[in-house]
Amino acid sequence: MEIERRFFIPDISKTGIDLNKYEYKTICQDYLYTDKLTAVRKRKVLENDVCKYFYTVKTGRKGISTNEFENEISEEVYNSLQTNPANN
Repeated sequence: MEIERRFFIPDISKTGIDLNKYEYKTICQDYLYTDKLTAVRKRKVLENDVCKYFYTVKTGRKGISTNEFENEISEEVYNSLQTNPANN
């Protein structure tokens, strides 16, 4: 079970904060399928020069919580998964 939370932040470039001092991940994700109750996505995560790929299914949305099932996949499987043009 996961609780969905979203945080909106102001334009950081106007704060004077140097983000280069902090660790970070680069995340690229595409949705393969979505409807009112289900979302299926693929995600590529680059952290410390290591790239990992994931396949995720989120379902059973109730309020702000969902069931989430995530598996690490190979780059080949990631590249073979076609995105849903309606979500682009």
